[in-house]
Amino acid sequence: MWIFHIFLCCCCLFVFVFFVFCSFYIVQSLKVLFYFYIDMMIYFDKLSRKISPSDMSIFCTHLLGQTRMADTPLCRTSPSEAYYRIIHTWWCRNPDIDYKKSLSDILIEMELAHLIDEMEEFSRHQVIYPASKIREPRKFIDYTDITKVAGNMASMYYHVVRFLGLEQNTIYQIEADHATIKEQIFECLSTLMQKNNGLTRQSLCNALYYADQCNVIAVLNGKWEA
Repeated sequence: MWIFHIFLCCCCLFVFVFFVFCSFYIVQSLKVLFYFYIDMMIYFDKLSRKISPSDMSIFCTHLLGQTRMADTPLCRTSPSEAYYRIIHTWWCRNPDIDYKKSLSDILIEMELAHLIDEMEEFSRHQVIYPASKIREPRKFIDYTDITKVAGNMASMYYHVVRFLGLEQNTIYQIEADHATIKEQIFECLSTLMQKNNGLTRQSLCNALYYADQCNVIAVLNGKWEA
């Protein structure tokens, strides 16, 4: 009888260890996929800020076979975001495509080959605002900080929240639920803060720095040093 009990304990232990291993493997795999997705979205975002608005119709035709998305109010108010949405729509239709090669081929055809090397050299991990210029960079931001950002930034907020990992579908939903840019910024940053169990001042400043919003960083630093 005792042999059976030992055997049963060993089986239970094996099942437990196997379950823990599989759970760990699944979690790690999901993390890898998530960071791959974020890197890809930032790649699209960075590219969207480098192409001239005058090339939008041609670019849209190459990717989508039509120009409707190149003739919207957003194209006039925020061309870089319009470019991003064209690229994102194209990718959603072709999720298995080698996006870097396909975009590179299009850029070459549009005589924008110089952007290929620039994009290859870019990494979101290299975008770091000097911690020495931030008051207590490891401290978490609060809702008063978000309010300050919302009151000092316009449509470039898309690039900020995307850099911080907010998914495009969430941005669309927040846009649908909130009419003003200020409300959208507040909700996007609040969502990120809740999703990540907080955002540090360093993380927020990195994202603002990426989006060329150093004036907003200066406003925040003024608040933090007061």
